[in-house]
Amino acid sequence: MREFCECRGCRFLFAGAVARLIIGFVEEEWDAVAIVEYPSKETFVEIATSPEVREFGIHRSAGLAGQLLIATTQDPIQDAATGDSVRLSDAVAPA
Repeated sequence: MREFCECRGCRFLFAGAVARLIIGFVEEEWDAVAIVEYPSKETFVEIATSPEVREFGIHRSAGLAGQLLIATTQDPIQDAATGDSVRLSDAVAPA
């Protein structure tokens, strides 16, 4: 899935194992999380509705008790050193 998305301009900004839940309650804790930046909403829809991803989804669903897909927008943050307004994804080096 990662290679499929990256070939379409996506960037995996973070992926890692979940160590523990600090605040809140869930029935079952997650094993892993990932943050992916899509180049556009249109690219996301194209990927999410592609036949290839439907095929990936069959195997992903079989291996997971559950999953969440959360769409967000990114607000700029202020760089403490320069005072400039930056986006986190601009500060992340490509993989």
